[in-house]
Amino acid sequence: METLCKVWGFLKYYHPIIAKGKTDWDQQLIKHIPLVISAKNRQELSKLYMNWIDSLGKVKVCKKCRGIVIPDSLKKLLDLKWLENHDIFSDSLIAKLEFIRDNRSQRINYNSDKSRLVAPVSFEDRQPYPGMAFPGMEYRLLSLFRFWNVINYYFPYKEDIGEDWNDVLKEMTNHIKNAKDTIEYQLLIAELTARINDSHSGLTNKYIMQHIGWYQVSFRIKIIDEKAVVTGFYNDSLSRADDIQYGDAIVSANGKPISEIIGERSVYTCASNRPRKLDKISWFLLNGNNDSLRITFDRDGKLFQKSIHRYMIRNFNLDWKSWWEITYADTSEKIRILNNHIGYINMGLLQLKEVSTVMKQMINTDAMIFDMRNYPNGTAMSIAKYLSSKRIAFARYSSPRKGNPGIFQERMEYGGAENSHPYKGKVVILTNEMTISQAEYSCMLIQAVIPTTIIGSQTAGADGDIALFTFPGGYKVAFSGHGIFYPDERKTQRIGIVPDIKVEQTIDGVRKRKDEILERAVQFLSTEI
Repeated sequence: METLCKVWGFLKYYHPIIAKGKTDWDQQLIKHIPLVISAKNRQELSKLYMNWIDSLGKVKVCKKCRGIVIPDSLKKLLDLKWLENHDIFSDSLIAKLEFIRDNRSQRINYNSDKSRLVAPVSFEDRQPYPGMAFPGMEYRLLSLFRFWNVINYYFPYKEDIGEDWNDVLKEMTNHIKNAKDTIEYQLLIAELTARINDSHSGLTNKYIMQHIGWYQVSFRIKIIDEKAVVTGFYNDSLSRADDIQYGDAIVSANGKPISEIIGERSVYTCASNRPRKLDKISWFLLNGNNDSLRITFDRDGKLFQKSIHRYMIRNFNLDWKSWWEITYADTSEKIRILNNHIGYINMGLLQLKEVSTVMKQMINTDAMIFDMRNYPNGTAMSIAKYLSSKRIAFARYSSPRKGNPGIFQERMEYGGAENSHPYKGKVVILTNEMTISQAEYSCMLIQAVIPTTIIGSQTAGADGDIALFTFPGGYKVAFSGHGIFYPDERKTQRIGIVPDIKVEQTIDGVRKRKDEILERAVQFLSTEI
């Protein structure tokens, strides 16, 4: 099955005839799965693959391919060594696969590319196979093989996954092949997506929620020191009825330590690093399949126990978009002046059309704080023009190279502008686990155009435009489709934007309603100015 996955995926992205999209390549896989299972030895397997490849039509010599020279630096993610595995494949099959590799399709590939090279590739949405919640064994393997090959050829951070992607295939093949029911299968594909460790990704659907539980508490939490700390409310009156108070730190739920629940949920939660994973887990940490929950919690240093209510998520009358907005509702001001001389800008609230007015207001302050603990609105490029004295490279951008699956080409991203009167004050950026993607990109830009101090905690560690993938059944997931690096090739994936001054939110800070990161920034600037 491992060789079938690799051969099928290789032909999908390399074979010129398959690239045209006129062959139902999924059905070709479905047809060959039982044939491969029944192969008794190396010779039978190689003969099967040879006959399959021959049936697709003759591959012509690609004269254009001969003139293409790809630097070794761009090949670091390409792994085709398996083509030459003489322990499994016959010499004639190896020669045939190598010929296809060297005469690959140079056209836009129906299976991966969009018409514009700069756009993220888009996968598999033409054949979603709706309704396949628990498909037959062949279609379960199709799910695995689709996703494994997409990541193998088109994930710019494959080397940062944290384990050998081949080992993931080896492990997950038997699990998915032998899944016994809908929930087990759905959890397995959630685990599969989680294995790429990318904060842009993750799978949640009604079957996974059925396992986690549709009943939810009426309050928001943040995981701090392996406790579920109350940081706000979905419904004030329901929370008051259960005497839930801001800063209550739940240490166990139904007798199970919060740390144990985190471990169980972690397997199915995709994130680049632990802070972002804990944030994602917190969304459903206290969910269950009934309307009550017994908790042990710390309130002002004393432990208490009681039963509280849970409610069906739909009772909050929230669609997923509204749920997200309420969970992370930002009620702070868009801009303000702190201590009479420090400008504060909330990047999640600032709109592009407001940049000019706001920056002119801030230009004479002694310092500026850009709060990136949110998702900006495409304003960093315009802001950078007020901070910089010249145009400068701030990021290295990596994208899939057309006609060369597994190869990523690079270009530099530039920001700032020639400016004879750039901002002269100090600049601070605030970060935490909610600083993701465009926010991290914005941090890199501002860091490049003006000396900047980063204050806060580790960011989400996922940057670059997303690509979409569809599992059979119609279940969509995203992943980072483009790579973003510093100009000197330093990474941000999984690492994030590294704080110069590290500040973590504490339980005591939550209870006192303190913004510890902002307070530390003001303290820092008060001594620097």
